[in-house]
Amino acid sequence: MNTIIIFEIVFKEKLAPSDQLLHNYTNKKFIGSVCMDEFSEEDSNKRTLILTLKKNINYKDLGVNLEVQNTIKELIYKLKLRNIISLPTYFIKEIRGKEKCEICDVSKSLGGLLLIPSLPSEEKFKEYLVENINFEKHQIIYQKIIKILYIDDDVIKYLILYDLFLSLVSSTKKVKQENVVKYINEHKLDLEKVRFIGFTNYNFVKTQTTGKDEDDLTQLRNDIAHSEKRNSIKEFNNLGERAGFLINPLVYAITHFLSHN
Repeated sequence: MNTIIIFEIVFKEKLAPSDQLLHNYTNKKFIGSVCMDEFSEEDSNKRTLILTLKKNINYKDLGVNLEVQNTIKELIYKLKLRNIISLPTYFIKEIRGKEKCEICDVSKSLGGLLLIPSLPSEEKFKEYLVENINFEKHQIIYQKIIKILYIDDDVIKYLILYDLFLSLVSSTKKVKQENVVKYINEHKLDLEKVRFIGFTNYNFVKTQTTGKDEDDLTQLRNDIAHSEKRNSIKEFNNLGERAGFLINPLVYAITHFLSHN
């Protein structure tokens, strides 16, 4: 009997019904498959996710717990990346295998963002899972992003994410916003392949003070940082809403960079 690990996932809002989602891993050392259960209207905001370990692998074996935790974090991150779900709370509900395993408190709160109340088709589900975002290579950065996304205030969350993006694209050169603008401009077509609520494509505008180009992400960063100079009183109220809409495109841009480096 293969060991299975059953997670309960709790979303902030109710999800639309969906069929069972199943994917068999070929690139994992310990995990054979992941399955998200069929979901009916009565199930409210809870889902069951099952990870099945490969033959003769026990949850207590060296390295298994780490791969399990990274796998579920990567899965949830990818669904969030596609603007499909909010970031939920999850915990291990049960472990079934040859040996009885003690279940520790591994509850993880990953915060929450704008929710589209539906999950992907099984075809899209598999597509997301096989997409290589270099999660293991950059897991420290990804875990940092997840913690940032847990922050409630969208403006603060946005500014921290922008600074992270700025530092990444400036890792081999002087830190300046032109590096972000250049990266967005060079990868504009790729970054616009995914549509987000409140955002469809990048625009570039010249600032009145310096005459330099700003993309949407940089423009908002500077509108927040220099709010008194760049915004009227009416526009102050819109900064939080703009940040909320641009967090997902910003996270996608960061992930695009990490995926290719």
